Amino acid sequence: GKVSPVHNPHLCLAASPYTLFVLVSRHAANRAIFRNAAELKKSQEMTSSKNRIPLTLMSHPNHGIVEMVESSVCDVAFITVAVLYLGPEKDSLSVKFTEHGEILFE
Repeated sequence: GKVSPVHNPHLCLAASPYTLFVLVSRHAANRAIFRNAAELKKSQEMTSSKNRIPLTLMSHPNHGIVEMVESSVCDVAFITVAVLYLGPEKDSLSVKFTEHGEILFE
């Protein structure tokens, strides 16, 4: 499964040469394809579930989306902004959806 902006479905996440994530064409060779895409989609409808789904990548074996803990985190109003990048699968972030459809990283 791919992640695309609602208003720009022709774009999706991909890994860049610097291991950070950028938006690219949905058909780009370096697009990020999530191993647990079906679980992620299903969890959108089950917001009361306590289950967290790891952001591991099928497109990049042994890798997942991880938080750059060395970087500074920015707090804006009620959200926290962190730098995400391509890292070891064992360090992959786990997520769930809130009742408002937002992704909650933990």
